[in-house]
Amino acid sequence: MKGSAPSLTDQAYRALEEDIVTLVLEPGEVLSENTLAASLQIGRTPVREALQRLAREGLVVVLPRRGVMVSEINVRKQLELLRVRRVVERLMAELAAKRATAGERTRFLELARAIEQTGADEDDRGFMRLDRELNLLVSQVCRNEFAQRTMGLMHGLSRRFWYVHYQQVLDLPRCADLHARLAEAIGRGDEAGAMRASDELIRLSNRSPAARSISRSTDAVASGSPAGGAPGCPAFGPHAPSSGKAGQIQAAKAAIIGLWRSGWIGDLLGTVCRPCTHPPNLTSVPCS
Repeated sequence: MKGSAPSLTDQAYRALEEDIVTLVLEPGEVLSENTLAASLQIGRTPVREALQRLAREGLVVVLPRRGVMVSEINVRKQLELLRVRRVVERLMAELAAKRATAGERTRFLELARAIEQTGADEDDRGFMRLDRELNLLVSQVCRNEFAQRTMGLMHGLSRRFWYVHYQQVLDLPRCADLHARLAEAIGRGDEAGAMRASDELIRLSNRSPAARSISRSTDAVASGSPAGGAPGCPAFGPHAPSSGKAGQIQAAKAAIIGLWRSGWIGDLLGTVCRPCTHPPNLTSVPCS
């Protein structure tokens, strides 16, 4: 789909959003408008407008008299966000499959092939760019302004959480395949298939022991108790990492590993990958 050339604000937003999502700009890092404008070769006004948009989406925090800081990764909040995403994204996938025009369907099928290729190439940044395009296209094509607004506030935070999670326990080719299935189902106009593909990406199982523990987990995790479904997870225990840039990423990764080992995050993300049985310093776990 072709459109008008992006504005300078849009260009600044896309560049900064990608750098935050892929941790080039780390959690807790304080950003300077002047430095960003120089590195992007874009004026300060578009950069400032881009930062304001990122602040609305929760990716940066405006600090009075200090500037702008990349927001922290809060695992508990991200898991709550996943619950909302599952419902909204399933609806959006169904509506997109139903309402897409012939030209839009063609683009979905093109995206499916391109996403599969990034998996084959192990190109994580290329995948993240196409994932963003897929998200935006689904949001546009579903033609439901309320779903669009809801997901617009969650896309960036969700993609950053996915990026951290993927680095620890997911197999990029497998994940790319799942996203390609969603794009292909929408492109074919298969409403039921699109909903199933969405559920494969984010599914909360109501039958497993881990899922049953969710009903009591939110308060326990918030208070740091390992009873919340993350036994031995350093991010929630008394020996949590420091709150600096590296510490926040370390905390998120440690929490993800702990939650993965418990089976909780596996249920939230669906039956995409098997529970991790390897040590917490794991860098990749193949999907089943």
